[in-house]
Amino acid sequence: MKAARMPDVIDAAQELEIRLRDRAVRSVCNRAAKSGRSICVDCEGQIEAARLVAMPSACRCIECQKTYEGNA
Repeated sequence: MKAARMPDVIDAAQELEIRLRDRAVRSVCNRAAKSGRSICVDCEGQIEAARLVAMPSACRCIECQKTYEGNA
């Protein structure tokens, strides 16, 4: 049996962390949408009504979403 290379192990761990974090964020967003909550999960500010009308499952305000997507 061939030993795994350290970079491969680290890459696999990072990919797992990303998947788990994304799953957790989706879960929070889904719960927030179902409860009618309109508080940003990142800054805890109010999510604008227009954003929630356009995207009812939004769990971040516009500014935090831009930062999350790397478009800030």
